[in-house]
Amino acid sequence: MKKMVSFSKTVSCVMEIIMMVCMFMVLSMILVQIASRIFAIATTSWTDEILRFFMAYFVFIGSALLVQTKEHVQLDIIPGLFKGTIRKIWDIAVHLAVTAASIGMIYGGYRWISGTSGFSPYLLIPFKYYYCIVPISFGFVIFFSVCHILEIVQGEDQGSAIRKVYPPTDEEREE
Repeated sequence: MKKMVSFSKTVSCVMEIIMMVCMFMVLSMILVQIASRIFAIATTSWTDEILRFFMAYFVFIGSALLVQTKEHVQLDIIPGLFKGTIRKIWDIAVHLAVTAASIGMIYGGYRWISGTSGFSPYLLIPFKYYYCIVPISFGFVIFFSVCHILEIVQGEDQGSAIRKVYPPTDEEREE
């Protein structure tokens, strides 16, 4: 399990670096667009394509990282009702549901890529490169969900990210 945790941390560090590069490129392209409009230099339609490309990668890689850090959208009302073994079963069921949905997204993303042909108008980047991030990112979502399931089964789960941000309630302190 320690090797998997170490690998998971390495993967998330690499993904964070990729996200930083994507955000830098997004901001750079926005500045180029602003400068070209202010100074009326030339049309910059190519920046729109680069902007879309890096923004899509930023969003999909970010969604996988949110699953890894347990900061994704979640309801805390229902799991808050459970404690002990029932809570662990609930958490495993949630991660299994996320895994099942991710498998569907990988399949759909693969079909989407397989049926896509053509190139972007200005940069002539194959559209497959735009869309390949969908199955890749959901592959990472599956990996991180499986890691969380293994943590729960082995009793090493630290709970949701919400618990790390907000202090425990009075009821939780009494237990």
